[in-house]
Amino acid sequence: MVRRLLSLISIGLGLEEDCLLKKLGEQPRQRAQANFYPPCPNPELTMGLNEHTDLNALTVLLQSEVSGLQVNKDGKWISIPYTSNAFVINLADQIEVCVIGELFLYSFTCFCSKKLHQFW
Repeated sequence: MVRRLLSLISIGLGLEEDCLLKKLGEQPRQRAQANFYPPCPNPELTMGLNEHTDLNALTVLLQSEVSGLQVNKDGKWISIPYTSNAFVINLADQIEVCVIGELFLYSFTCFCSKKLHQFW
């Protein structure tokens, strides 16, 4: 899936189809991680994740039904809604480096829910 995503992103940027794959290596490193956030009685007093960008090339997220993901665009936090049977794809720092600043990466964060469990 990652190889296909890199090809589609390359094409979308007007680059040759294999451009990002060549720059990142024919065997891009893949890592799996799961985050679990239990219900929180006072989510306004709890920090989910600090504002950040990811160091890798792509982050593929499968959100739970409780959306806590937000993107900072032009100084405003925008909530990313949950979509069933869909992935959220974050373009990360290595993609920015590969295309020499042609993209502007948005920072993001996530927050806790008062009533429901969250999985990332």
